[in-house]
Amino acid sequence: MKLTEKVMMILFIALISFIAIDICSEIKKQDANELSVGNESVAETIHTNINAEDITMGLSSTEVLTTEATITEAPTTEETTEEEPMPTKAELEMEIVYQHPELPTGCESVALTILLKYYGFDIEKTTIASDYLVYSDNFVLGYSGSPFTYEGAGIFAPGLVKTANLFLKDNNKLLNAKNITGSTPMELYEYVAEGTPVVVWTTIHMYNNSPTGEYRTYKGKDYQWDSCEHCVVLSGYDLERNIVIVHDPVDGIIERDADAFWERYENLGSMAMIIR
Repeated sequence: MKLTEKVMMILFIALISFIAIDICSEIKKQDANELSVGNESVAETIHTNINAEDITMGLSSTEVLTTEATITEAPTTEETTEEEPMPTKAELEMEIVYQHPELPTGCESVALTILLKYYGFDIEKTTIASDYLVYSDNFVLGYSGSPFTYEGAGIFAPGLVKTANLFLKDNNKLLNAKNITGSTPMELYEYVAEGTPVVVWTTIHMYNNSPTGEYRTYKGKDYQWDSCEHCVVLSGYDLERNIVIVHDPVDGIIERDADAFWERYENLGSMAMIIR
């Protein structure tokens, strides 16, 4: 071959090689791009799957938590507790103290003594009358006369409550006497049923009421003196037998017909007191 032809052949071969190399390079770039896109698709697919699993797991967890909450959740409706009915009968164990002979007209101070002994106070029969009894010409507010004589009169609930609190102030600040005058018989039964004896005003030996027409007014309420006035401690009852049980400073521990007892109680102004 001539020199010129050889040169032309070499140039042609070089051109062909250059074109081939360029084509291969473009193919590699395209493959690389497709691989990148493919990887991104795979990654996206994996990410999507993971998110889907997370969502599924989250929903499952929520369902589990919801189930658990349903089990442990407090009821939304208010629970009502029914009160136990009052027992048909009750009787408190109490010591009896007799007013005679020291206090022939001191039934109120002795009834209070019985009450205080129930609460554990070790006192003599005459302690209240001698050291704490409030005296006054107004029988509502204090004792009229002297309980140590047969000429004494008596004291009504407001005055005896004050007397009791004078004693409790000196001996036990945790207890207080309370005037519950106006209470119904059923309300007084409830006190006894829960262990609280009640000082009640009635008549001696359950005689008929004997009002004297002598009145005293206290806090807008009129109190009339009754010559048969007497003070006892209500310590029990029996609804089926229609009786009350009282600790009477004159007659001792005795049963009374409930209807007759409450009639006298109401005629004397429904006076009563407790200690708590």
